[in-house]
Amino acid sequence: MREGVAFAGNLIVDRIRKIDRLPRRSELAAIRGVGRSTGGACNNAIGMTKLDPSLTVSIYGVVGADSEGDYILSELSACGIDTGAVVRRGETSFTDAYLETETASRTFSTSAAQTIRST
Repeated sequence: MREGVAFAGNLIVDRIRKIDRLPRRSELAAIRGVGRSTGGACNNAIGMTKLDPSLTVSIYGVVGADSEGDYILSELSACGIDTGAVVRRGETSFTDAYLETETASRTFSTSAAQTIRST
């Protein structure tokens, strides 16, 4: 029997936008910096590999058959996480995070493009 930890859930990309402040309705806000990271269950799996690098960690979920899905799988694989049970279809789900530099507040919007469906 193989021992380890398995994670299942949303495998998403966090798209990070640094702005001075959120704009009011019909205003424009300048984006001062752009970044991305993994989100959802990815973060738990990555965190577990950092806590105990000797532990076998696997992840289950769905990512898109797109460049963002490639990014997620690459980040997970770089941490030694088994991604063999990840299904690829459609577009990758994402969260846009707006980080206000003046107040350190965060505002989020999300697109849940993927759901796990039984077939």
